[in-house]
Amino acid sequence: MNNEILVSILSITYNQVKYVKEMLDGFLNQETDFGFEILIHDDASTDGTLDILREYEAKNSCVHIFTENSNRFSEGINYINEFLLPNAKGKYIAICEGDDYWCARDKLQKQVDYMESHPSCSLCTHSAYVISGNDGLLLGTMGAGSADRSLNAFDLAKEWHFPTASFLFKRSDALSYAEKWSFKTPVGDFPRAFYLATVGDVFFLAEEMSVYRFCTPGSWTSLNIEDERRLIHGGLSWLTMLDNINKVTDRQFENELIENGKSKVIRLRGRGNTEFKKSHIGNLAFRSLSIMQRIKYLILNLCWTLGFDFQRQAWSGNRQWRIARRNSK
Repeated sequence: MNNEILVSILSITYNQVKYVKEMLDGFLNQETDFGFEILIHDDASTDGTLDILREYEAKNSCVHIFTENSNRFSEGINYINEFLLPNAKGKYIAICEGDDYWCARDKLQKQVDYMESHPSCSLCTHSAYVISGNDGLLLGTMGAGSADRSLNAFDLAKEWHFPTASFLFKRSDALSYAEKWSFKTPVGDFPRAFYLATVGDVFFLAEEMSVYRFCTPGSWTSLNIEDERRLIHGGLSWLTMLDNINKVTDRQFENELIENGKSKVIRLRGRGNTEFKKSHIGNLAFRSLSIMQRIKYLILNLCWTLGFDFQRQAWSGNRQWRIARRNSK
């Protein structure tokens, strides 16, 4: 094995004591012919997460922990770009958040092999299992289908089903992204992946090599489901992000961004919210909805008026959604 660090694995954690061991073991179990390092930023966890991280750091020289004296999430800090990336040594960057994990020992090796033999590839991703964050039951899989294939910006924009734990990309591109797309974003995975699709090729491996925990307690997804105001704010923030991407790319990918905005507009309009029209992309997305998409938001609006909403319950198969009484707090 070559001990030279070729991959820097970056992770952020906060109060995920139930999950971090599985995440760390997934990193350390990787079988590679190159060296890698593990950089983790913990945002002042109070549940014992940091104790576990320190335990692994003491036993493994490739593990490096960065901590805060107090939680800084509310400051809108991008821990990946501002803290971990500047300390990364690898040619490539892999990301995995604290409640997800890798389930294939050859994940990194397969992705690095592909990118080393395809220099124009800016992002290599793969399929993942999806399990419930509450009970661990399998909810299906997520990805771009059942066959390996090349993707472009339109593919990523049309249907966003790419787990963060599947990303492998060049450190040089990550630094460029952090510098050029410095505006605030409601999430980190989509804008990063979309940027990478604008500067190179994207390749998808159909094999499930990681696990995504859907709706873990306290996660961005679960908080939005529990509080409709957060969900609406999140949808509007997403459209603002699309407007910013449209500006920095000189509208070269406007059609792709409009396609991505449609799902947010349908959900917002279905909740009786019309503030999306203040967004350039949101307004264009609404005007370009098909007849079937308009029927969809009308159905959503009827359910919403009656006090119900659609909630995802599976990620593959025929019955992916269920109607549930909405939380109006």
